[in-house]
Amino acid sequence: MGRTILVVEDDAAQRELLCALLEEHGYACIGVEDGQRALEVIATGARGPDAVVLDMVLPRLNGHEFLQELGARGEQHLGVVVVSGFGPVSRFADRLPLVRAVVQKPVDVEALLRALRSCVQDDASPTAAV
Repeated sequence: MGRTILVVEDDAAQRELLCALLEEHGYACIGVEDGQRALEVIATGARGPDAVVLDMVLPRLNGHEFLQELGARGEQHLGVVVVSGFGPVSRFADRLPLVRAVVQKPVDVEALLRALRSCVQDDASPTAAV
């Protein structure tokens, strides 16, 4: 497997579907149900994820709170792709250093894969033009 993607989605069926899809395209996948668990995975992993696919409506620690905490922990290198059924991209403008892309639900698979490629390419070669 290639890069590791952390999928943060409270709906188990959606989470499993996204992970299966990503694995079909060569990614390793870690699926968790809320932002708190995602932060734990990032903090405790010997080698953390290369990117995050994040639903915004989550129990315990929602997507907005997750992004704030991620930024406070200095994890700006970690690209986040928001997958949401709510609102336009402009709602996330103040968090753009962390949010690399927003993909609307229902998820367009090609748009999600493009966004993730952009995240992991940026991580692999930070000086490369995108």
